[in-house]
Amino acid sequence: MFEWDDYRPDTPESTLWDAVIVGAGMGGSFLGWSLARQGLNVLFLERGLPVKPFSGGSRSGKLQKLRWIFRPDSAAADLAARGIWNRRITVSRDGRTVAFYPPMGNGPGGSSAVYGAALERFRREDFAGTEYLGLDPPPLPGRWPIDYDDFISYYKQAESLLGVRGTADPTDPDDNSALRSPPPLSERDSHFFEAFANAGLSPYRLHVGIDYKPGCVECQGIICPMDCKAGGANRALRPALTEHNAKLLTGFTVDRLVATDDHIDCIAGRLDGHDMQIRARIVVLAAGALNTPLVLLNSITKRWLAGIGNDNGLIGKGLMFHVSEHFALWPTRKVDSSGPAKTLSSRATNVVDGKKIGGFQSVGPRVFPSLVSEFIYAICERALPFRIPFLRIGTLVAALLTGWIFRRAALFATIVEDFAYGDNRVVADAFAPSGLKIFYNNTADLAIRTSVMRNIVRRRLAEHRVLFLPTGDNLNYGHPSGTCRFGESSSTSVLTPENRVHGVDNLYVVDASFFPSCGGVNPGLTIAANALRVGDIIGRSLSLAQTMPRGSTTIAP
Repeated sequence: MFEWDDYRPDTPESTLWDAVIVGAGMGGSFLGWSLARQGLNVLFLERGLPVKPFSGGSRSGKLQKLRWIFRPDSAAADLAARGIWNRRITVSRDGRTVAFYPPMGNGPGGSSAVYGAALERFRREDFAGTEYLGLDPPPLPGRWPIDYDDFISYYKQAESLLGVRGTADPTDPDDNSALRSPPPLSERDSHFFEAFANAGLSPYRLHVGIDYKPGCVECQGIICPMDCKAGGANRALRPALTEHNAKLLTGFTVDRLVATDDHIDCIAGRLDGHDMQIRARIVVLAAGALNTPLVLLNSITKRWLAGIGNDNGLIGKGLMFHVSEHFALWPTRKVDSSGPAKTLSSRATNVVDGKKIGGFQSVGPRVFPSLVSEFIYAICERALPFRIPFLRIGTLVAALLTGWIFRRAALFATIVEDFAYGDNRVVADAFAPSGLKIFYNNTADLAIRTSVMRNIVRRRLAEHRVLFLPTGDNLNYGHPSGTCRFGESSSTSVLTPENRVHGVDNLYVVDASFFPSCGGVNPGLTIAANALRVGDIIGRSLSLAQTMPRGSTTIAP
């Protein structure tokens, strides 16, 4: 096991760092790696603590699950031990408020330590924005302020660093990826691949960052014990520490940024119960699309009365999630399912009749009773404003009784694009468990597009038995984005095209906050690619500052 705390700095407060990065998830890790390898003095501040890899099949894992059932109060500690966010988030959805644990990471690597490692590119139409004809009110603009052709080189670099496997998407004319070969399909998934092709769904091998070492179980929802799954921690953060002299403080809580007019002076936070102030030439927020706006909103100064960078009131607004509906699919004949399970993808439905929809992909694990139990439990936890005693026991029993139905099925998930609306937002709330509250209203348009995707799957795969699992609340709370959008104008965006906060000369954001649109794929690869792009921008800016005469002014890009 890698000892993250071996790389703690001795005197973090007395050092003027070239760059301090708040958050060591996918974006923060890859940006920090990029800067450190350019010779810059880099410090990562990560709120989560290092944890040991968790194996759900181990005796300790089974005991932990029993603790969740018989001692619900232990959930927070158990989630933290697995590297998962361990404070409830408060969500007011269509006027109804609930609180639950989100499926996000917490610790070195962030969510990329526990994600499913699906690493797919956005497409050209995802960068181009959407014509929102007939939508009232219309969403916020979705066009990206950078050129897609320039971004492709960073996609290729990120795919190489993450060791992505897969095959080209036949419906994407821009897919020039040079990916590693995926392992052979099982007989069952070969059967599905052929069925998808016959149905006009143009399947391809899902792009995943998995090495498939002997014994690989495609760890999803847990930290990989074999270092087989690629993410920010092992492909960027660890090399930054071991090869390029970067430093890491875990357990560090950032309270606010301290600024003088248009310049961040220091980061104020707490470590081991002690107040600390960390100084840097460049400050980067990579705490995630929920927590990055929270830091900015909590950073009140005489110049920034509504929070740093928030003169236009847009910080926290434009929150997007994907809609992910899980469905079980049965083969039409008896086939062997031995082999990898996170295998297939289709984006033939990315645009249907001129409307942005999304795609679907293999989820990975087979439909085990425990998975069905978690689905049912999540529905109840998010939908009900009160707690039901022994709910986990009831859902597990129900799943066990119906488990035989799913023994031959494969599990897939749709990914329907969400649009950014100003009323869907994150606000600071000191009384909420995570210090924030989410406001989200469903739209008729999102419901229609979700229904279109569901109907396409059912109609084109009618020869198979298709069962959409009763997810009830279909928002994918593990994919928040859009709360600090980037753009050309300071009146319509929070960040410049270079991901620098408008009006602040040394503050950047590199997590999914910057998305003006969220596409119909998992966000991880795009976050990593953009972090590499911003790493080049910041590196050039700092190099320019070092070569300018004393007393001159550094011009941010």
